[in-house]
Amino acid sequence: MDCLDIRIIQINRIFGRRESCLFDIFATLANYNSLDYLFCFSHEFDFKISYKNIEEGKTIGESIKQNDSNCFDLFFKAYGYKIKYCYIKKIDEEIKFIKESLNLKQPCIVHFDSFYNTVDPLYNKVHNDHCLIVVGITNSGIYTVDPYFNTKSFIPLKLLKKASSFYIYFEKEGEENNRNRIISEILSNKYCTNKEFLQKPSKMYIDLQYLSNLFEHNFDKNIEFSTKRFDQNKIFKNISENILRIGLFYSTIESLYIQNNNSDLFHILENLKCIISLWNG
Repeated sequence: MDCLDIRIIQINRIFGRRESCLFDIFATLANYNSLDYLFCFSHEFDFKISYKNIEEGKTIGESIKQNDSNCFDLFFKAYGYKIKYCYIKKIDEEIKFIKESLNLKQPCIVHFDSFYNTVDPLYNKVHNDHCLIVVGITNSGIYTVDPYFNTKSFIPLKLLKKASSFYIYFEKEGEENNRNRIISEILSNKYCTNKEFLQKPSKMYIDLQYLSNLFEHNFDKNIEFSTKRFDQNKIFKNISENILRIGLFYSTIESLYIQNNNSDLFHILENLKCIISLWNG
């Protein structure tokens, strides 16, 4: 059987993120179907600061948290497709799903436990839910692409049976809507969208300024980097999740502005430049 030709899109790598493999899979499949996916990340510049934690003397790392991404919710609002999980009892169910999808020229998403998957970097090391895109199938195995690691491989069906417990698909449940209107609704109140933002800054700007002041006056490396475990320290983990997403947000807004020439998007870009210049001193 011929494999479907699919271009890998790496959101995690392009924008400095390292999160769920589903982000890369989602972007890859949306691109394959010629659907705009970038606007779905226009809500990523969104995090929480717990002022209560700061007042109680907790660390900066414990007091900041990245909100969950809602890119799939935005995709549903725009195109009406919702993400679905189907847990299988027999491998025949998954093979049937794969064949039906490929017959329709649609790649499909299957789960693997990394511990059992010989082509996974975490093979025989740790149990980890990971997803791949299937682009072809034979009587002996499946051809896959892994957008997260940017790899292609052939996996025997006996390994699929051992390592996979569910598959994922998008199902139409709503109507298609105007993406520009959705973007405007997201950005109009939450982010800096007016020329007078320095006089009337948004909460996001105030929170960023507050966080900057915390680092300038309250940061203590001996307190923040006090973990005894060989693991990502809270401040390292939370800062990477929070601050790196600013790059994703900026790139998203910049691309949308080039497409739509919207004045609100222009002001957001200008205001973000001001914020970045403040951070850079």
